[in-house]
Parts: sequence; C-alpha cells; structure tokens
Amino acid sequence: MSTIHLRDVYYKYQSQLDNEEDINSNLPEALSNINLEIKQGEFVCLLGKNGSGKSTLAKLLNGLALPTSGEVLVDGISTKDESRVYEIRKKVGIVFQNPDDQIISSIVEEDIAFGPENLNLDSAEIEQRVDSALESVSMTQYKYTDPSHLSGGQKQKIAIAGQLALKQEVIVFDEPMSMLDEKDRTDLLSVIKKLNREDKITIILITHNASEAVYSDRVIALQKGTIKYDGPTNAFFGNKEMVLSLGVEIPVANKIAYKLSEHIKGFNEKIITKEDLVSQILNIKR
Repeated sequence: MSTIHLRDVYYKYQSQLDNEEDINSNLPEALSNINLEIKQGEFVCLLGKNGSGKSTLAKLLNGLALPTSGEVLVDGISTKDESRVYEIRKKVGIVFQNPDDQIISSIVEEDIAFGPENLNLDSAEIEQRVDSALESVSMTQYKYTDPSHLSGGQKQKIAIAGQLALKQEVIVFDEPMSMLDEKDRTDLLSVIKKLNREDKITIILITHNASEAVYSDRVIALQKGTIKYDGPTNAFFGNKEMVLSLGVEIPVANKIAYKLSEHIKGFNEKIITKEDLVSQILNIKR
C-alpha cells in the first residue's frame, strides 16, 4: 500500500548551455522546503495559482523529475534510485492535462492494453485488466472505438483507464479538467471520486479550480513554491481570508454560506459543496 513522503525537498529548474553553464542559476527555486506525507487511500488536492509549483511537485511524485535536494520516497524507495524507478512508476501514475499526449493507439482496447503488455502478462490477464479498467470509467461500450472520435472527457477516461490497467495504487491528476467543458468536467470528477471512494485508489488532484477541489479530503495549498496550508478541505475553504490571500476562487456554495451565516444564527459557513449547502438549508429550524 503506497505511501509517499517528501522530506526537505527543493527543486530548481536547470536549463543547460552546451558548455554546461547553468543559465538559470540566479532563478529562485520552483519548490522550497516541501515536507509532507500522503497516505494510501487519501483524496488530496494540490491547490494554487498558475506558477505556484503544483505541476512541478506532481512530476516529483513518480520520478519524472528529481529534487535538487531533499528526498521523495514511495513506499520507502527513493525516486533517485535509478534501478527502482520502474518499480515506483508501477505504483504511481500520472494523468496530464491533454489526453492526446498519453493516447498512442488507434483503438481504445489496444491503448489500454499497451501498459499491461509491457509487464509481460498473459493475454487472458491483459484482457481482464482492459475490461475492468473500462468498466471503472464507464467506457466499456467504446472498447473498439478510435480514440480520435471521442470527446475530450471520454479521452481523459481512456487515459485514466490506461493507468488503472497497470493496477497503480496512486494516480496523480495534473489539471485533468482544464481542457473540458462543464459536462465532461462534472462527469470526470464523478469518475475520480468513485476511484477513491469505491476502489480505494489514492488520488492527488492538481488544480487551481476551487469547484474541483471541494470533494477532496485534504488540501495542500501552494504559493510561490512553498506550502501555505495543509489540512482538511472544509477548514481551508472556511477560512475566507486564507483562500483570498492565495488567489484561489471561493466555491459558490461557500460564498452563499458566508452570506447566510451573517443572517442565520448557527449557520455553518465552512460547508464546501452544494450538497452540504442544500442539506443545511433544509434543516434550518424556523
């Protein structure tokens, strides 16, 4: 069961010239003094404005990037251990913004089977994994479809299915809904919640959109490469001053709750979802 630790992590981008002189040596770190633990089964949201360091942090979690100093451990394995990077990536997968960057085959089934085939599994096991992954993201009917004929949201589901077929315990979603319309965004968020609640997969959702963050259990808020908040999601969005100071949009349900709490005694302004808001309104004693 995968647990991720980051210990005293710093990261600085290094663009090298031919003579190996670092042209960015005077730039500040993209990440500074990052210390955190993500446990198996959590639904964590990395939240912050563009440029806060969210995507950089995502790449550190499975060794796509290595810390300049400090250590990233997955089940005690350092991402700096080149001999075990493959082992780490079997545990931790990443779904990026643009699904076209991850889809490589002209048939959905073949695309999802690509990863398991590289594990040298037998054909029966591969087929079972493909079918199970498609079912998990409600895309079974598209098994033999050309991915180019799918919507953006459907393509993201196929990208997710490709990670599920590898039976990874942790999936990092790096702004997965930024290119989707409202319907596809809502649909994909439902899939992500299901993977966490029902399949017990650890979810790390990276976003700057508050409406996507409200269903997580924990928020890690970044600003200029440092952690400014790490704690329960409802407590974060219940702190209006903190949310605004980080340049994060306040969820609509919270905005309404803030207003209602000014006029209704005992109204909890720390609710975060529209479902919470409706429930509390219905339970108001008149």
